[in-house]
Amino acid sequence: MIPDCCPSCKDADEWKEVVNPFTTGIPIGKSIRISIIQTQGFGFYKVKYRCGKCGYENKYDYRNEK
Repeated sequence: MIPDCCPSCKDADEWKEVVNPFTTGIPIGKSIRISIIQTQGFGFYKVKYRCGKCGYENKYDYRNEK
C-alpha cells in the first residue's frame, strides 16, 4: 500500500505522486486512471512517490490501493 505520508520525514502535504502519463496514466480518482498508451507488464503498475520536503522517493504498486 502507498503510505499516507512520507516514510522518512512524515510530512503528508509534500508527499505526492510523480505523474507519468505514458506509463501509469493520469490519476483522476482514488482508483481511476486515464491511460494515454495502453501497456501491460514491464512494471507499468508501479507509481513513483516523492516528498517535496526531504526528497525521499519510492515506487509502489497502485493496484494494491483500496
